[in-house]
Amino acid sequence: MKKSLLLMAFAAILLFACQPKTQTVDKSAVNEAVNTFMDKYLNLWNTKDVNLLTALLADNGQFYGTDPSEIMDKKTLSERWMKSFADTSANFSYTVEKRVILLAPDGNSAIVTEQFEMSPLTGLLKCRLVSQIVKSEDTWKIEYQSCSVLPKNEDLGKLITALK
Repeated sequence: MKKSLLLMAFAAILLFACQPKTQTVDKSAVNEAVNTFMDKYLNLWNTKDVNLLTALLADNGQFYGTDPSEIMDKKTLSERWMKSFADTSANFSYTVEKRVILLAPDGNSAIVTEQFEMSPLTGLLKCRLVSQIVKSEDTWKIEYQSCSVLPKNEDLGKLITALK
């Protein structure tokens, strides 16, 4: 009987000692880091700094533009930026009107959705940029990004008619 109790006690200690340690994440600090990263991205975009923008992209990332054919890797996106920003008469600057951050529970990744107008290019249509950023070795990188142009629902019929 005494052996059984000792064996059960040992098994209980072993069972509870082997449980993974839960690490608390300071969501406020991670949210601030993500905001800072995305502000940096916006500033580099608005100043047309392709080299530093490209450094924010993950090497294995996937990037989608507004056109269905625009499915790009890091190199292709960087080349597209270089070509677009070479046109000094084009204004690609924007200000984020709305930013929503969805943090992963472990604090090592986030989905960031931003909405804005880029009037010279899209007229009165809003744009939405969705980015997944991942933290690796204390560095944030954009692993996925998709940009969309957003017509209002009530304008869809007009757009479809105009495109016929």
